Amino acid sequence: MLKKIEIVSSESTAELLLKYIDEDVLPEFLGGKRRDSKGDPMCKEFLRFGGRIPEKYYRSNRHPLLSSDPGTSSRPIAAKSCFNFPVVVRKPGSKISLEFRTEGGSISFLILYRKFAPDTEILDLPTSDENLNEKDENSYFQAVIPAFRMQTHFAPVDEKIKAPWTGVYVFKFSNSSSWFMSRRLIYRIKLIEPES
Repeated sequence: MLKKIEIVSSESTAELLLKYIDEDVLPEFLGGKRRDSKGDPMCKEFLRFGGRIPEKYYRSNRHPLLSSDPGTSSRPIAAKSCFNFPVVVRKPGSKISLEFRTEGGSISFLILYRKFAPDTEILDLPTSDENLNEKDENSYFQAVIPAFRMQTHFAPVDEKIKAPWTGVYVFKFSNSSSWFMSRRLIYRIKLIEPES
């Protein structure tokens, strides 16, 4: 693969491109003869050069989730451990507001779902540190979003997740890939039920 990469100076770029691209196809500003229908050698009619990124996408405009923010909780997750946050959804079509970030490194994240038992008064919620495994037939949980590592110590998560079914949704935060280092999880998870 590296054999296909060539690093050239700006002076020899045109010469190299003309080895691979016909001069009638290569735009004039790159050393060819092509102009767009307006006569522009930059060929702006069909080449997009990007532009200014709207400020709403700047990461510096996002305030980090602080443990002192209203409704926010914080807890350590030891090395080789996990934390489960169950949310009981009684109205289909609800949404779950999910905000979290970590301190100390990345974390694995997974959303599990289980239907209510026939008697919906008995919830049988998992403990906060129970190692739930969607592949375990006895747990009756299925993965709604598969596990993946998130670099939330760089960019926090702020999402609204649809909860189309009634039942128990468990947000599992796992630090099982770390042998020595704990993580601090700062999170705010709220259920938003549909208006009747």
